[in-house]
Amino acid sequence: MMTMLILLGPAIEDSVGGTGVLGGVGRSRLPVRRPLHLRLGYGLAARTLARFGKQHIFSKRLMEGSGMILINLAIGLLIMMGCLILQITFALWSVRYAVRRTDEAESGMTLLAGIRTLLMAMVIMMLGNFLQIMLWGSLFFWLGEFTDFHQAVYHSGVNFTSLGYGDVVMSTDRKLLGPLEALNGILMLGLTSAALLGILQHLTRNRQHARNRRH
Repeated sequence: MMTMLILLGPAIEDSVGGTGVLGGVGRSRLPVRRPLHLRLGYGLAARTLARFGKQHIFSKRLMEGSGMILINLAIGLLIMMGCLILQITFALWSVRYAVRRTDEAESGMTLLAGIRTLLMAMVIMMLGNFLQIMLWGSLFFWLGEFTDFHQAVYHSGVNFTSLGYGDVVMSTDRKLLGPLEALNGILMLGLTSAALLGILQHLTRNRQHARNRRH
């Protein structure tokens, strides 16, 4: 009952002769000081409505932001899986090429031949990394973040290598794809480094075994 009086108080006062004043038509309109409990009730009701409105706006923005986060994560994870398949394919190709070259050299590879094999393996894996940059750039171009394909690939390369220039940025809705590509680039470049190190160790062991056989 008290709540109804608080909420309906202004309407009741209007109906009997004006808002917050005494008297009707032909009477002197003198200010009326509302009772303390009514004034407190009006203030509490106003603050409650304002707080409810802010919470509603916050909840709406939170739901919209969460939806975009999930969409970007889904897109990013699919591209990351494609990049992993590409990287593994090129890494295995490079390792097999290096192993075949060392096995063909029965007396052991010379230093120049070993360097040439390592360089060839590096070029193959760098080609795989560049294809991944192209894949991310094509995604940015397809999403409409860039009108120039070269600019999209450039931005993709900055993300993939974690350069972080910041001279080109995407829209607010798609900015999360940048950190996802940077994470993908760190992992794939790490895999490239590990494969090159494995090939170098294999070449070193092969030269050592060939040297031991001679003695």
